Amino acid sequence: MANRIIQTIKNAYKIARITLAAAILGSIATGTGVISYNIARPTAIYAQENPEKGTRENATTSRTEEPSELEQEVELTIQPEKANERTLEIKTKKEKTQSKPQPQPKPTDYEELIKKYASQRGLDANLIKAQIEQESRFDPNAKSKSGALGLMQLMKGTAKDLGYNHEDMLIPEKAIEAGTRYMQRMYNYFPGTRISEEERTKLALAAFNAGYGNIFTARKMIRKSNQGEKTCEITYHTKKGEKKKKTVNIEYLKGQSEDSLDGVSMALPLVTGENSSRETKTYVARITARQKEYTKYR
Repeated sequence: MANRIIQTIKNAYKIARITLAAAILGSIATGTGVISYNIARPTAIYAQENPEKGTRENATTSRTEEPSELEQEVELTIQPEKANERTLEIKTKKEKTQSKPQPQPKPTDYEELIKKYASQRGLDANLIKAQIEQESRFDPNAKSKSGALGLMQLMKGTAKDLGYNHEDMLIPEKAIEAGTRYMQRMYNYFPGTRISEEERTKLALAAFNAGYGNIFTARKMIRKSNQGEKTCEITYHTKKGEKKKKTVNIEYLKGQSEDSLDGVSMALPLVTGENSSRETKTYVARITARQKEYTKYR
């Protein structure tokens, strides 16, 4: 009779343990969690399973039962923590399968494409390489919060204007081809006969980042200020995309040069805001610094 009672208790314990494991697995359906919990075994059952040890004290816990169907789906590791407790650690099969690390993109991955299309557009390949590193870290699948895609992070409207589908920007060769075409267009907005090559590069990069229209407006304000005007009406876009106009004080811009990034950077906050204008200046500085490094070590 005592043996039957003990066997009944053992069966009830197994059912309770499996039910508990199932509940925990349900809460970690994604298969990434590791959960530890304690199970206290009745002393009578422990003594029945380990007659040579008699009691729990100073005993090493072991597992001898065959795994159930549920347990075959998980890894169960039982380890003693205290004399009267067992710790059960559950790991799903998904966690046990380690995914292989993906290789990181490198500048050399697109070296030939960069040289090819930079040469076609009369651009410095090291500049384009530095620009791609800044824009996407050489990740061909890069996507920004604003929706820009690919190695050179072109927006949908820009890609369409250049004759591409936006999804084409996820193809490295098309992304580089389109990006160099757009960069050449930015260069052409600034006449090299009047502007030094260094400043022309900086202004072209600023236009690539902030939009040529915004750079054009900033230069226009500097020009008017140097002509003696104290205010200027500018057009801007709200966060909702609405086009509006406002009048701004430009008197402080007198003496600045519209043909230098430093001068344009003084006026740009009136157009794009303080944060965006600061980001544009940082964008240009980082790319030109990397361009020099690539040129030095090529």
